Amino acid sequence: MFDCVKQQIGVLGYKLSSIDTEALRVNATKVDLTTRRSDTQFRRILHKLEVEVAAGADGQTSLEVVPHTFGEYTTQRGPTEVEEKPAEAVTTDAQRLVEACRS
Repeated sequence: MFDCVKQQIGVLGYKLSSIDTEALRVNATKVDLTTRRSDTQFRRILHKLEVEVAAGADGQTSLEVVPHTFGEYTTQRGPTEVEEKPAEAVTTDAQRLVEACRS
């Protein structure tokens, strides 16, 4: 199932930002450059998926996918990410990932 997750991440348009093969965890990011805001400090939207594959209590392999959306802003300290409510696009991608890799 972990190999399926790694493959489907790319199919959905995400790039792996971190991978832990021992704990079977993956973090992936997709940049949304189409969203615009009137805030002059706003740069872009980042959609992120946190994926964990683990053994479930029933002996089956479980797949947990947590979607996140961040607004990236330019501040005096440099780029700053502010978490927002997960966008519909990232929530849909999380559901597609679960459906594609469910065994």
